[in-house]
Amino acid sequence: MEYKKVKLTINEALVLLRRVGSRMRYIDELVHSSAVEENRYYDDKKERIEKKPVYDIKKLDEYTIELEYFVMEAERAIKQANARTEIEVEVPGGDIKNLFKPLR
Repeated sequence: MEYKKVKLTINEALVLLRRVGSRMRYIDELVHSSAVEENRYYDDKKERIEKKPVYDIKKLDEYTIELEYFVMEAERAIKQANARTEIEVEVPGGDIKNLFKPLR
């Protein structure tokens, strides 16, 4: 799979991270639960159960890795942007040290 850079706002990336996270949980549930076709055979008074995956596990794993890669890259980019972005806040007395002065 070829990866290409796209431009997103931090808000868009955060929303996508949340959606991708829920998608990853859904895929994980598919792999571990009902994504199995179960057939029962009876011969010689014994029951034999045969289970086959409905989805190609390798493809699901590949897709999950791609989603995880997106999550890693988006989180890295958000943290990098936050490290460079300055904000303005009002502080009592105009000095941050005033927030931590001892009680008297």
